[in-house]
Amino acid sequence: MNYRRTTTRFDDVLIIVSLTGIYLYSIFSAFAIMSNLTSSTWIVYVKLAVIILEFVEGTIHALFVLIVLRKCLRPTSKHKYPARGMITLLIILDLSLWFQKTTTTTKHEANTTQLDFYHVIPWSIIAAIATPLQIFFRFHASVCLSSVWGDMYQLPVYEPVSPNDL
Repeated sequence: MNYRRTTTRFDDVLIIVSLTGIYLYSIFSAFAIMSNLTSSTWIVYVKLAVIILEFVEGTIHALFVLIVLRKCLRPTSKHKYPARGMITLLIILDLSLWFQKTTTTTKHEANTTQLDFYHVIPWSIIAAIATPLQIFFRFHASVCLSSVWGDMYQLPVYEPVSPNDL
C-alpha cells in the first residue's frame, strides 16, 4: 500500500476531537460506577464492562480510521481487496451506532449511578458535551471510511476494444 497524496489533517483533527466525546462519557461514567461497586449488583459490573469496551473500541476504531485515511492501493493490487470486508462492516456499524445515538432519548435521568455521583447539573453538562461529540464521531468515521472504500475499490473505467486495436 502506498500513502495517499491528499492530506487528511482536517479529518484527523475531527476524528480526534470527536473521540474526546467517547473518552469523556466513558471516563466520567466509569468513575461514577466504580464509586458504587461496594453496594452493587451484577448489572453494575456489566455496565462497567460495557463502558470499558466502548472506550477501547473507540480508541481502536479511531486509530484504524486515521491509518486507513493515509493508505491507497497500488494499481496492480486492486483485485485483492484487502480489508474490504472490515471497512464495510465498520461503515455499517458506525451508521447503526450513529442512528441509535441520534434517535434514542438521552435524558440524564436514565443514568442514575452517574446522577448519584455527580448530581444533576454537572452530569447534564458532561452529557451535553459528550453526546454530540459521540454522534459526530460515528457519522464522521462512516463518511471517512466510505471515502476510503470508494477510493480503494473503484473499478477502472471500461474501455471497449475497437477493431483497429486488433
